[in-house]
Amino acid sequence: MEWFGNKNPQLLKAGGTLCDILTEQNEIVAKNMIVGDIEIVTVLVILLFLIPVVWNIYKTEIFKKFSITRLIKILNKSLIIQVFIVIFLILVNWAWNKANFKFENIIAGTLYTYLVVGIFMYLPSLGILNLIKFILQKRAKTEAELSKKN
Repeated sequence: MEWFGNKNPQLLKAGGTLCDILTEQNEIVAKNMIVGDIEIVTVLVILLFLIPVVWNIYKTEIFKKFSITRLIKILNKSLIIQVFIVIFLILVNWAWNKANFKFENIIAGTLYTYLVVGIFMYLPSLGILNLIKFILQKRAKTEAELSKKN
């Protein structure tokens, strides 16, 4: 008896070969993992990341005297606002789940995408920038001390 081919009677009763059944199940899982209304969710996530940064840039007027350290400070200040946005989205998502509103998919997708992008892309990038800033400041400090001694 062939277990993985068309001759297995249990597989024929289930609707086809083992490969067909596994493919259908994987497609179902993939459809459930993809956020619905991905265009709206993408625009919302981009706006939720950019609005705090643009607001802090406008507030500090970085373009008059641009420096990388000022930009990193702006991103650090923006991170605080973005954490509050995540907390707000979690609370809204929780309330929407309790009330069974229709826009639950958009809010849940925005929260999920915002968290994934923030944790796996934004935080590591900001951490690397802060590390570079720390190294540059330490190097400048040691060079200033060496120039004072000479």
